[in-house]
Amino acid sequence: MEVTNLMPHPSLIVACTSIYGYNKSEIWLGSGLIVGETYTVTINEGITILFTAQDDVALAMVEKEPPIENAEVAETDGGYLLTVASRLPLGSGCSRFNDHEINRRFADRIEVTVTHVEVVSENVPCTADLPVVVTDIP
Repeated sequence: MEVTNLMPHPSLIVACTSIYGYNKSEIWLGSGLIVGETYTVTINEGITILFTAQDDVALAMVEKEPPIENAEVAETDGGYLLTVASRLPLGSGCSRFNDHEINRRFADRIEVTVTHVEVVSENVPCTADLPVVVTDIP
């Protein structure tokens, strides 16, 4: 996917405000995704989002950022590998790993967001385990 912002040509003298705005859009990815299959969405070759297609059970869940236990960067033959250890805060019965998002829009940093999904209802019995999920991100 490619997103483009329009602006006046540099040769034109136009008074522009220095207020930066954001535009939020929803883009239909279509139907026919396979439940449990992981898909990659790349935007302008700088932001990569991985997500797992979910079934109707996931509709009663909300996406959240999990507590991060540890994060390490290691150099590999092909570049660098970020390993993030996070917890499922409501236990494996009421929360599960979702995926991660990589944002490379800045020259001097890479932003990574790890997410999980958890049940919305308070009336659901959850397990007492708090499993650690280890995510390797190239």
